Amino acid sequence: MSLAMREHNGESSESLFVIFTLAGEEYAAPVSQVREVIKPLPLVKLPQSEECVEGVLNIRGRVMPVLNLKKKLQLSDSEDAGNVRLMIVEAGNICAALRVDHVSEVKSIRLSEAQHVPQSNGSSYLQGVVHCGERLITLLSLEKMFAENGIALILND
Repeated sequence: MSLAMREHNGESSESLFVIFTLAGEEYAAPVSQVREVIKPLPLVKLPQSEECVEGVLNIRGRVMPVLNLKKKLQLSDSEDAGNVRLMIVEAGNICAALRVDHVSEVKSIRLSEAQHVPQSNGSSYLQGVVHCGERLITLLSLEKMFAENGIALILND
């Protein structure tokens, strides 16, 4: 999803995002790519997989990888174990479970209000930052995240 401003009858469009927490910071993913949010399930570890891939799990007959977003985004590993959730997401042809600390809400965000994030190591899948009252929410591009560093190849094998 691009952050290019979309105009419709002179007004900027809004999109729905799922807001979640990682290491005390708020992030968002497009609601159109989030299939469901579930409590963590037992998973099977994969030998010699990328560090952010915790393993795979079977959800209703579909085997998918579990990615630890804190490791992928190089954030501190502190967590609130009571609220950890798996967000089942689908971006492009890839379906995966993303381990997050907490899922808080679904929020409408005006994409034209997103501010650019300077590109640095590991930030190419950060689409921008949005002010929501006193809060700052970082918007993620799941497509870019899955494509980067061969994750798409790992997840599709």
